[in-house]
Amino acid sequence: MNRLGHLGTLYTNLPWTRLGALPRDKWRSQPLLAGQMVLYRLGLGAMAERVALPSMKLFSAWVARKLTPCDVFHAFSGFGLESFRAARDRLGALTIVERGSSHIRFQNDILVEEHARWGVPFHEIEKGIIEREEEEYALCDRITVQSSFAERTFVDRGIPAGKIIKLPLGVNLKMFHPIPKKDSTFRVLYAGHCSVRKGVAYLLEAVNGLELPNFELVINGSVSKGMDAVMARYASRYRFLGFQPLERLHEVYSQASVLVLPTIEDGFAKVITEAMACGVPVIATSHCGAPDVLEDGVEGFIVPPRSPEAIREKILYLYENPDVQAAMAAAALARVKSLTNWEAYGERAAKAYGDALAARRANP
Repeated sequence: MNRLGHLGTLYTNLPWTRLGALPRDKWRSQPLLAGQMVLYRLGLGAMAERVALPSMKLFSAWVARKLTPCDVFHAFSGFGLESFRAARDRLGALTIVERGSSHIRFQNDILVEEHARWGVPFHEIEKGIIEREEEEYALCDRITVQSSFAERTFVDRGIPAGKIIKLPLGVNLKMFHPIPKKDSTFRVLYAGHCSVRKGVAYLLEAVNGLELPNFELVINGSVSKGMDAVMARYASRYRFLGFQPLERLHEVYSQASVLVLPTIEDGFAKVITEAMACGVPVIATSHCGAPDVLEDGVEGFIVPPRSPEAIREKILYLYENPDVQAAMAAAALARVKSLTNWEAYGERAAKAYGDALAARRANP
């Protein structure tokens, strides 16, 4: 937005050291309101969950007090209720709530089911947070989501389709790019947080029992509490890289033959486009942004969630057909280059804002 000349003010709880790319007059920071983030990083998840709702309210109230005139006010879901009201009532601004995942009730319900299936404890999303987000959905002029899957969960909950703006995320093509593969091993890669939500257990089930020459499963990321016991059942089936720094991820992706994302629920899942930008085909479920950025059977495959059988079938197909794998790798790289980057994302967002403003002026 700043590059396009549209940014008024960014309100954030990030410290000023994280905002160096923006001119000083374009942001206001209140890092004292980042307590929940700090608690998570200290491993105090239970305490962080207890302060989540108060943190959201405090941050939004701070923004409401500091709010400067604007045509459009955009905030992440849960963090904007009080400031949305101020933007609408005091400034007459168009209000846009961004939801990074599926509808919050869909998300909560499917995660309750999935944690019960794997026997991993789960604290449901706090009732007050769900109600707060639903109030934002009703209050705001538009809701932005990152995929057709997320959009569908809102429409299924009664939100008018015309109120929803779909903005698939971009990818940094300078950071994510292919480098030569160093060996001939057929390498299946999982990248991201190993959690019940991400469905990693279904991938482990899919490769369990596969005794193939020159084949391995590699997992890059961190492991959530409770998932370590599930993953221990399959410890001999994968090689764990741990959490690799962002600047090295293109190296990790480039050594893969295919990325598999067996997610149960994701608003988008950036690992998909990051892998494609490194020339890696993708097998992903329909419960993320994969159907928006790749064509089934061209740059990879779309499989149903909760289906280790479908994942195994597609992995074996690519393993047994190296010419198809190579064609898909080339197609993935070409597709992501033509489809999405952060510059194009900003331009799409700006156009969506402009269209929404024009619609409101036409129908006051």
